[in-house]
Amino acid sequence: MDASGQRQSCVPGGYGVFHSHIGGQAFLQTVVNQPWGLIREQLGTDPTVTIQNPFAFPGQPSVLPAFTSYSPTSALSPFSFNYYWRPPLIQRFSLNVQTEISKGLMLEIGYIGTRGLHLTQEGFPDQALEASASNPIRGQTDNTLANLPLRVPIPGFSISSWRQIDSEGASWYNALEAS
Repeated sequence: MDASGQRQSCVPGGYGVFHSHIGGQAFLQTVVNQPWGLIREQLGTDPTVTIQNPFAFPGQPSVLPAFTSYSPTSALSPFSFNYYWRPPLIQRFSLNVQTEISKGLMLEIGYIGTRGLHLTQEGFPDQALEASASNPIRGQTDNTLANLPLRVPIPGFSISSWRQIDSEGASWYNALEAS
């Protein structure tokens, strides 16, 4: 209470917009895409590998660089970014009401919130389409695991390994605080 005996109250609030950045890992993963790079790894031991020929292992091409060629039956697995990717944007806001109940005792009730837009997420862009007798896809009229590679929009890419980073994620957080 002030000197005249009146209760003191205030209404503080705030709003902020914050731009975030994406970590370097997602960008670095694109360097292994063909034609810029290709990851090859050997699991286990191979007696043909020596110090003089450290890269000799089954399946290793004799000429480097060697890239898997594209065909409708290949299973390429690139890591890509959506052409329309945008950096994440976070909005934070709050509004509180503080009032003095008695000398030395205050009540505060407030609302806080956060809104996230363009949040980075990973997706699989080449998902199989649903076929039917009225809507056949490449001659397929039923939906089975066996014909899955024939029902994708872009054949020649691995359904489960082609990953794409996009900025379609969103979030909301709302809370009531009291003290």
